[in-house]
Amino acid sequence: MISTSKELIHVYRKKVTPYLKDFHQSRGTIHLYLFVCLIIGAGALYSYFRGYSFFSVILLGGASFFFTMKWRSYRNRFKKRIIKRVMHELYPEFKFKIKGDLSLNKFRETKLFMSSINRYHCEDQLEGVVGQTNFKLSEVHAKYKSSGKNSSTRTVFKGFVLEVDFHKNFIGHTVVLNDIPVKVFGKWLGEKINDISFGKLKKVKLENVEFEDRFVVHATDAQEARYILSPKLMERILKMSHRKQEVRLSFYENKLFISLANRKNFYEPQLFGDIFPMKDLWAINRVICSVPEIIETLDLNTRIWTKK
Repeated sequence: MISTSKELIHVYRKKVTPYLKDFHQSRGTIHLYLFVCLIIGAGALYSYFRGYSFFSVILLGGASFFFTMKWRSYRNRFKKRIIKRVMHELYPEFKFKIKGDLSLNKFRETKLFMSSINRYHCEDQLEGVVGQTNFKLSEVHAKYKSSGKNSSTRTVFKGFVLEVDFHKNFIGHTVVLNDIPVKVFGKWLGEKINDISFGKLKKVKLENVEFEDRFVVHATDAQEARYILSPKLMERILKMSHRKQEVRLSFYENKLFISLANRKNFYEPQLFGDIFPMKDLWAINRVICSVPEIIETLDLNTRIWTKK
């Protein structure tokens, strides 16, 4: 896997720099669209305060929709012409797709997040094989928008979801979550909250004290959860969690799903300033290099069990 500064700089100069002039020019048109939409927005606000609320909503909504479509078209063209070329050059053994295939239903089923979700987007998916382990790394943004007059939107999760083959066969569903209730509400109340069952998922008690302090485990089958979460794997998950801010794991349908929170938008052109600076390529490389690192840390390539 490429990670040296010399190779990254070479790829940036070869696959990015020659095409940026064209995107600078077309971005000027995007800026013009934005300026026009801002003028329309100002007119819509003026109409609203003059009592033409319905007209102002239509006007503002139309302007927002128009700019969103133009900017989305620009972003997709950028990804097809630059990001795909960069990914192929840096990681020829992997496949990059602009549209991810981790559906909202599947994301919900993993139970990585118990909150309600009604706005969901999955994109920029990288898939391939590391050793003997198949993986998919998808950028996900899951939100919940409330209804009513004072509706609001909050982010449930933004970051990456890593989907990998697990090296043990299992039937049930086991979820490992950060023990946030204990951290927020204290040990007594936090433990009471953790004892609440999530459908068929019941809380499982494990013997590793440090793991219990950091995580809470829910599973459909306590015995199977202990089989999956062997003492060695718990140590490895702890080791991985020390490197990441927030890590959640879901063992579901013979796969392991890992959520890695990150607020940054990767693989994206910038609306202002440098369109795609070198530091953005460095950031992408760090994320992708974390995949084999996680697979190695969790020892997922070791196939001493019946699964191959």
